[in-house]
Amino acid sequence: KIIYFPNKEGTLALIEDQQLNRLNNESSATIYPGMVVKIDNATGVKKAQADSTSNFGFALALTQATPTNTMKLIYNNLMVLSDWTNVLGSTNLTTGAKYYLSDTTAGQITSTAPSNVQLIGIAISTTELLIKI
Repeated sequence: KIIYFPNKEGTLALIEDQQLNRLNNESSATIYPGMVVKIDNATGVKKAQADSTSNFGFALALTQATPTNTMKLIYNNLMVLSDWTNVLGSTNLTTGAKYYLSDTTAGQITSTAPSNVQLIGIAISTTELLIKI
């Protein structure tokens, strides 16, 4: 099944096995695997942030991308990283903890719910986040 976002064929991404492909990093900084992203324009994404509900995310970066380069995203399933430092600020998740989009650092997650709450996932181990976006 092929679904395009934002509901206009060919504009943003092709869904394939719960991954979004063909997206560009439109931010001025590198997006690392596990970072939360939001739609920026018809061809790309930027880091999401819970400073406003309009900046909420829709997926996690599955691959790393420097500015203007293409990446893959994951919006469902498990995100597995051996080191969550770029996303969380520490190496490991806390098993059983809920993780939310950070309101202070774009793209990152936190176990402390901010004022504008967007649940990103639940840690099922120290390396695995069950995505709940």
